[in-house]
Amino acid sequence: MVTSERAEGQVKYIAIQSLKGQPCHVVNPWGPQEKVRVKLADSEETLIEAENAAELTFETEPGNVYIVERTAQPISSFDRETISGVRNEQAKLHGQARLGIPRQF
Repeated sequence: MVTSERAEGQVKYIAIQSLKGQPCHVVNPWGPQEKVRVKLADSEETLIEAENAAELTFETEPGNVYIVERTAQPISSFDRETISGVRNEQAKLHGQARLGIPRQF
């Protein structure tokens, strides 16, 4: 499973959750001129660090989350914001349009 964030036309980071523990191949979204690293999300341990690499390949283990980031602008340098929400319990209606189905119990 892969997620990323983009701001001002630039990819901030890539987060990859390994489901099967297979090798992972990622195209460097910043281009080969950017020095990048791959680390485990729950530690500062750098698994690989690459310079002049158009593509990164690394081994994964099931359940681990890996972060691909630029060494010049690591994920820790970005602001973090927690968001919340309310669970949807009903179908949504807008005029004659309906999204979802009403609860049957």
